[in-house]
Order: sequence, then structure tokens, then C-alpha cells
Amino acid sequence: MQQKDTRSLPVELTEQELQAIAWKMARIDESIDETEEEQKRVSGGYKSKVASMQAQKNVYRRTVLDKKEYRDVECSIEFDYGHQEVITTRDDTDEEIERRTMTKDELQLELPATPGRSRKKAARENERTIEEEVS
Repeated sequence: MQQKDTRSLPVELTEQELQAIAWKMARIDESIDETEEEQKRVSGGYKSKVASMQAQKNVYRRTVLDKKEYRDVECSIEFDYGHQEVITTRDDTDEEIERRTMTKDELQLELPATPGRSRKKAARENERTIEEEVS
């Protein structure tokens, strides 16, 4: 069984994307300088405006230095009942990003509703099926 999920994961940036972010950072840097000059002339609420732009500049700076940023990436989630594991893989690179043991709830398979079959009998049949998959 496989499901789809979207996760925020690091994505390598192209030179063009890095240049675009560096340009945004430079423009914010210029705006900070202008705002700080304006702040000197006029008292008021410019301190928070500058702090906000500084924070955005720091985000751009970190992105340029790391050459990657977090974006939503489609992922596939595979339930490997034989090994009792859940494996999450990025759809864009096919890279495995997570492998973990199934929870008790995930190990519970849904039983088909069959007339005349008791729940206990269905549970025993399901246990045999899981044991066969594991061995």
C-alpha cells in the first residue's frame, strides 16, 4: 500500500535561484539603510519595521550561504508489512528520507467483511497471513 504526502524538505537551488535571492537580500539591505536614515529623522515605529527587514535579510543570507531552502515536496509513503516498516521517499529525487518501525495501529490490517465469518476467525486468518509475510 502506498500513500502520498507533502513535506517541507531542503531542495538544492540553481545558480539562477541563488542570484534571485541574493538580489532580494541586496534590495532589503538597501531598504534597511534607507529606513534607518529615515528613523533618525523621524521618531516613531520604525524600529519594528527595521527589525522585520533585518529578519528577512537574515533568512535570505542563510539561504544563499546554504544554497538550499525548504519547500513543499511530494513524498511517497510505503507500508512494508513484511519488514513491519514505513518508508518515506521523495518523489522528486527518489531519495529515502525516513524509515521507521510501524506503529501498532499501522500493523492492524483491515479485515474484509465476509458474511458468515466470525471476527475471531477473521483475526486468526489475518495473523496467519502476517506470519507468512514475515517468514
